[in-house]
Amino acid sequence: MFPIRNGVATRYAPVITWCLIASNCAIFLFQISLGPPEQEWFMSPFALIPARYFFASAGMGPADYLPFVTNMFLHGGWLHLILNMWSLWIFGAAVEDRLGPVP
Repeated sequence: MFPIRNGVATRYAPVITWCLIASNCAIFLFQISLGPPEQEWFMSPFALIPARYFFASAGMGPADYLPFVTNMFLHGGWLHLILNMWSLWIFGAAVEDRLGPVP
């Protein structure tokens, strides 16, 4: 059974959830507009590649941990994007409401 909506009442508009959905869609549209060489260039610094961290040397800087955040905005295809954004749409509002409004 697929969830259609969340039964939890919210007090605030889910502004952060809307921004996350919009940014995910914009980045995905940019990602699919690239050709194969450009896509490799785009994905290399932002995708989380576990081998980089299992065999990493001691000289890792703060920029080497950037993919732990940026990988959340990369998607493998339309279905991946749609299902992730659907889940965020359903559950993001309740989580954001529970955390409180943006100060």
